[in-house]
Amino acid sequence: MSGSTIKFPKVNVPITGANAALENSQQRVLVIGQKRPSGNAAVGVLLQDIPVASNELAALVGGDGMLYQMLNDMRELNSVCAFDLIVVPDGVAATASQGLFAFAGTNATEDGTITATIGSKRKFTVDVPVETGDTPADIAAALDVAFAAITNKPFTTGLSGNNTTVQMNDLGEVYNRTGLSIDIDGASGITASITAMSGGTVNPDLQTGVADIFPEIRYQTVVSPYPQSATPIVDVLDARFNADGNVLDGVLCVAYQDSFANISALVTPENSNSLVVFCDEWSAGDYPAIFEFESCLAAQSGAIRAIRRQPDVNIAQFVITRNGALDAIGGPAISSKPYANTSMPLLPIIAATRGFNQLEISQLNIAGASVLGNNKAANGVIMGQVVTTYKTDSAGNADITYKYLNYVDTASAGREYIFNNLQSDYAQSRLTDGDLIKGRSMANAQSIAATIVGYYQTLADSDFVIARKGQDILAFFKENLSVSVDLASGSVTVVFTLPIVTQLRNINAPMSLTFNIE
Repeated sequence: MSGSTIKFPKVNVPITGANAALENSQQRVLVIGQKRPSGNAAVGVLLQDIPVASNELAALVGGDGMLYQMLNDMRELNSVCAFDLIVVPDGVAATASQGLFAFAGTNATEDGTITATIGSKRKFTVDVPVETGDTPADIAAALDVAFAAITNKPFTTGLSGNNTTVQMNDLGEVYNRTGLSIDIDGASGITASITAMSGGTVNPDLQTGVADIFPEIRYQTVVSPYPQSATPIVDVLDARFNADGNVLDGVLCVAYQDSFANISALVTPENSNSLVVFCDEWSAGDYPAIFEFESCLAAQSGAIRAIRRQPDVNIAQFVITRNGALDAIGGPAISSKPYANTSMPLLPIIAATRGFNQLEISQLNIAGASVLGNNKAANGVIMGQVVTTYKTDSAGNADITYKYLNYVDTASAGREYIFNNLQSDYAQSRLTDGDLIKGRSMANAQSIAATIVGYYQTLADSDFVIARKGQDILAFFKENLSVSVDLASGSVTVVFTLPIVTQLRNINAPMSLTFNIE
């Protein structure tokens, strides 16, 4: 005890939180797919924050299935975003896709090499040496052994006479679009051919498997390997696009490798700002122009979209930063940066004789498909213009508001910033139609209007690059901003128009010739 102590005057210095603006949320990705029996993931429930390491992913979903291929590719490109997972059960009475490599002839009259690929040129290509005297059966057996030596593959090979058989481990129609190729260098006396993958039926039911258990969590990106079964997920995302009292919008990324006609037939009836279909040409029946699993195209595209928008992450390997050093860092400002020319470093180059021509690419974009293709140097694969399937408003009128994914991203990022900060700034505020009292948390129409103008100025600056910057544009925004107050209900109605930044898509530069400069 120190005895009686007099402290006068009493001093109290409370610390209050800084009045800092709220940032947009971190990116969260939902992945949907089938697991293998060796995986320990529960079916039909939400699994949050799945791991990054390949061995942990294999333990979770089984290394011998397509879901592992998708997740492993995604984590190779994007190890920073939060990934959640819903494992769906196989379709009822589903069957597996099958194909084969067939060898014929008597025996090899010279040494040579057989090169074969299943599904992914990057991951599942083998070279099998052929020696003089080898029979077709010998070569089929050697090819089977070569593929069997590869771990974590989504298919199984076997032998049937002079054939090496291939069967996908996952069941479903989607895996009929698994490419096969074979080439012979030398090895005269032996011929080789393929029988394209077929026989897979019944994709998983995404209504009962996913849509009915979709969590009240915001997923800016959802990835699914089932392009022809997108409707249940799109319906959920469309309903959440303008969720009441919340920000829950997101986009489903799928991929579809097929002919121009079949891709057009898939996307033309669709009309959603929540669906993006990445596509690639496949009309030859053996393998697609981009020799990678269709499911992995969707996975890689979704992973790159997410990391582009993840705050404070280095994205220089994906985007062009010439004259724009700040664009090497991910975040909401990248929402307005074109997706076109975004690098996809895991994909193989398209051969000169394959892919869509420029007219077909344009027509597919109009129909609602986003084409992946070579860069102009043909040394890398990039995204073209990324569009949604949205074409008309609810009345059937042509509408470009959500035609491009950049428009959706830009509007979404702006909405999220305004939503978050309105909630924060007016979390416990009085409402009046009179003057504000200094030192008290109060709001009136004039102060709320000033706050909204401040938000606009933030959205127009370098951290967001969502709204257009300039005094004339700011004046337009103020002129079209109105705030009304209803004291009885405690309601405030704010009406405003957001002039967004768009993308440079076309440059027209007519050039005139002249012979006289005097």
